[in-house]
Parts: sequence; structure tokens; C-alpha cells
Amino acid sequence: MKIIINENQLELVRRYEKLIELVNNGIDVLNQSVDLCDFTFGDFIEEVCWQVSDNMDELNLSTEEVGTIEKVHQWVRNYLGLHIREEFDRIIDEHNCDEGFDDADEDYLRGLMFGVDNVQESKTSNSSNLMNSLKRRIETIYELMDKYFWQEIDCEEWEENEFEEYICEYVTDELMFNEGVDSWEWDELNDLIREILDDKIKQMYNSWRTKNC
Repeated sequence: MKIIINENQLELVRRYEKLIELVNNGIDVLNQSVDLCDFTFGDFIEEVCWQVSDNMDELNLSTEEVGTIEKVHQWVRNYLGLHIREEFDRIIDEHNCDEGFDDADEDYLRGLMFGVDNVQESKTSNSSNLMNSLKRRIETIYELMDKYFWQEIDCEEWEENEFEEYICEYVTDELMFNEGVDSWEWDELNDLIREILDDKIKQMYNSWRTKNC
């Protein structure tokens, strides 16, 4: 696996073999202890990240230093994400799971699998076209969510639903101004992004705050 690094990641690269070991151990623990057919890929990689950071002492990294856990999570996602994805797909195949291959919300994913009209039959033709456009970009949407989630997450107190709204606005801007999803109104695009991401962001946010704040 080829790795591209910068100076700030050198301390983590020195621990690369140990990180792979912790990732594989975490995958084994999850495979043996929970029903992964109930997991989306987003759920799976998040839990693998926590399996790694729960064993930070084996990396000789200080858990007292602000941002260390987030740094390790980002490094695992960015540079071991493909390996984790391959392992996830392998496990899903071995267990004959039906819907674990995508990282969209499970109810939303069922809608995608059976057609956009099943998500919300009352959607106008224009909204359906937008939903189709977002469906083709689902991986990009989740990458953008991860990017801004880890940039912005902290122990600051947010009003109810404020953090989810904040991240979705970032994702909407990126899609409209940098990804070419610009044939629709911003508000319409943002509404569908929130439909896709709100619950996932809330789950990640609550999980992170419980363990870190």
C-alpha cells in the first residue's frame, strides 16, 4: 500500500506497522462481537477508529495532548481506509449481508436501492433529478462530511441540531461551488443533504462527545 506523507505525519508513519496491527485487531474484535450486517461502512470505519484509539498506549502517543485522538482517526481513515473497506466488503460477503456495502443511512439506502421515488414519492421531477445527482456522488458526500466533521468537532456546547446544520452547510457549499451540483437552488440542495446526513452526523457527534468531553 503506497503512502504519501508530510512532515506532520512522520510520528504516525513510524508507527505504521503497529497501526495496521491495531486496525486488524479492531476488525477481528468487531467481527466476533457484533452483527456487522447491521453496520454501514460509515459505522464500521468509525468503530475501527475507536478500536485503534482505545489502544493508544501501544502507539506510545499521549492521550493528554489535545487533538491526538482525532489525528489518529484521520490518519486511519485517510491512509488505511481502502484496506478497511476491503475487509468490510469481505466480511459482508462472508456473512451474506444484503445492504452493508454502502455507507448511507440504512433507511435512506433502501430507498436508493429501489429507486429515488421510494424515498419520497411526492418529490417533484426536479427534486428527483437532484436526488439522482446526489446518489451518483454519495461517496463524495460522505468524504466531505468526514472532512468537515473532524475539522470542526470539539467539546463546545452546540444548540440542538446546530452542529449537524453547520456541517451540512459546508457540504452543500462544496457540492454547489466545487463539485458542479449547481443546477438547483441552494436551499433545495441543502434540504436533501440534511436528509442524507443529519442522523449520521448526530450519531458521530454524540459518540465523540461521550468519549471525549
